[in-house]
Amino acid sequence: MKFTLSEKITKCDLLLIPLYAGKNGSDFVKENSPSDFEGKPNEKILMYQKDKIAPRILLIGLGKEKEENLEQWRQAGALVAKEIKKNIRQLCLLPPKEEVESIAAFLEGLRLAHDQYEAFISKEDRKLSPIESIQVVMEDRTKHKAMGEKWNEIFVITEAVKQVRHKVNAPSNAMSPSLMAKAAQKIAKQSRRISCTVIGEKKLTKMGMGCLVGVGKGAYEETQMIVLEYKNKPTNKKPIVLIGKGICFDSGGINLKTRDLVQMKYDMTGAAIILGIFDILSKLDLPLHVVGLAPCAENLIGERATKPGDILTAYDGTTVEVTNTDAEGRLILCDAISYALKQYKPEVIVDVATLTGGAIVALGHDISALLSNNEPLAQRIKQAATATQEKIWELPLEPEYKKALESTVADVRNFSEEASASTIMGALFLNHFVKDTPWVHIDMGGTGWINNPKSYYPKGASGRMVRTFWEFLKAYNK
Repeated sequence: MKFTLSEKITKCDLLLIPLYAGKNGSDFVKENSPSDFEGKPNEKILMYQKDKIAPRILLIGLGKEKEENLEQWRQAGALVAKEIKKNIRQLCLLPPKEEVESIAAFLEGLRLAHDQYEAFISKEDRKLSPIESIQVVMEDRTKHKAMGEKWNEIFVITEAVKQVRHKVNAPSNAMSPSLMAKAAQKIAKQSRRISCTVIGEKKLTKMGMGCLVGVGKGAYEETQMIVLEYKNKPTNKKPIVLIGKGICFDSGGINLKTRDLVQMKYDMTGAAIILGIFDILSKLDLPLHVVGLAPCAENLIGERATKPGDILTAYDGTTVEVTNTDAEGRLILCDAISYALKQYKPEVIVDVATLTGGAIVALGHDISALLSNNEPLAQRIKQAATATQEKIWELPLEPEYKKALESTVADVRNFSEEASASTIMGALFLNHFVKDTPWVHIDMGGTGWINNPKSYYPKGASGRMVRTFWEFLKAYNK
């Protein structure tokens, strides 16, 4: 996609004119726009003119100028995506004011909305028409450099979000643990600052990762642990460790799920996010030391599958009674957390997972749950989420509920219905392994998948938390 900056409008298929409520823009717009266009948020009108330079004009509402924010600009940009057709591929944006951050948010919304998983679609008329070029009109040439740099960042980040979505949307036979590992290795080859190690099932067994290996025992596909490491003149003395749950398909195991199973390919969203972050790091430098762990397995029924009542031994020696095989995400994450503590002695740990259905009950499909043992670290994540408008809400790590994880035959059990609060219980289980290291857990049980598309979220994988994690890393040592 070609991006250009110019001081005046040049030839394009569609001229984009965002407008504030009550402000009708140029003389042409005043004379030709429909009288019922008011410039309200999410309002748009397509107009035609006999002009060889810009035969079509799309008016897009921004709402009241005094109430504007970057999210309104993102949503305005998202409105453009549906107008992209075979004969509309060259776009020109004429903003009402030349503010780099606002224009960047508009372009970000457009890029995020113009997305569709097409790996297995054969007919060309079902595929999205590509955007060939975007021109932004900026008369102030002193802002061109900053705008160009911001566009480069936006392009890299939104491309990473799209790739995360595509990995999650892919069927499990096209994004298995071994294929996830290959994708990680491909990312590492993009930058000399990134290394990738893939630990296979045999070695994981020898290392004592009993919980991770135990989850994948019922599957033909071998369990894998992906270890990505980025180091570029770091300002942090100890690494930041990011961990993502990678259950490439979740049947529930012996405790078979009763819900629609087609969607359960999305249970590797956390691992895909980790790969997405390292994809960004391969292209945009940060002075940090970051480690990414993606434990990947399939939770299936088989003759070797872990059974309810079985006891597994975690990497740190903790014995775990498996009282529910469908509470498998916490089992693979606990071994990854213990591995991070032993191998890297991290400054902080942030894990992300589609862990519990309880997150949907508590917060719905638009808000992720956050639980933490460290308030300053939690605040950093919250600030990053506010900047990206990827909503999160903190739930308590209630100490009283820990009693429900006690086992009569092992050190702990992985599941209990006694306390009912499944999202908190899942986090408390992980907290047992984190010990005193500053840690944040993000549960995307309700936010990883979009059933009803809206704004810049197409149906399917949401790609949420990639932008939040990037904002967190960018601001880490500031």
